Amino acid sequence: MTLELEKITWAKGRPTDLKQLFCFYHDYVKLLYASVQTTNQVPVEMLFELNAALDHLSRQWVYPDEEQEVVTKAYGHFKRACLDVFKITFKEAADHYQKLSAIDTSVIDNGEFDRSLHVFFNQMRAKATKARQMEGRPDNNGAVPAFEFWEDVYTDCVAFNQRFFLHERLHWAKRRGVKQAISRRVTDLVLGFFAGLSSSLVVWWITTKP
Repeated sequence: MTLELEKITWAKGRPTDLKQLFCFYHDYVKLLYASVQTTNQVPVEMLFELNAALDHLSRQWVYPDEEQEVVTKAYGHFKRACLDVFKITFKEAADHYQKLSAIDTSVIDNGEFDRSLHVFFNQMRAKATKARQMEGRPDNNGAVPAFEFWEDVYTDCVAFNQRFFLHERLHWAKRRGVKQAISRRVTDLVLGFFAGLSSSLVVWWITTKP
């Protein structure tokens, strides 16, 4: 996720012709598509929406449908494709958070890493909840209300990935956790062995006592 949302400059209203529609595609949809394309894991949901948009665009010349009708329907699919990227990006960050939670990261930065991790993610999750609530709102004043909220979440996801999931000391914490787990396992085995041996000696002593 390397897309800088500052580069997204779309601030126009709902497109009314093909030129405006493709401006929206190049200024917004294409940038989000590129952000997930770099991972070679383009969301299937997004591909479905882009295909549906292309199908509507073709209808102006095949049937033909009115340009305004074609633009309106294609624009709706472009918007949903963008929302798919936002949601999948947040889901990826949530998965990363779960993986981090399974690691003992309390040793990083004297516990500050853990405190910042949980506060940052909970704030990001609250923003994502608000963004989802805004998805049903119509465009207004040349903007998409849900996009304004999701863009903030997306920026946080990029920051979360860089600041926490790719933290320079995370690998060290993982190795330390593995060593501690092995050490605990060895200790448990040793203690279990001696406990079993002690029990056997007690039983032997009782059974052999005259």
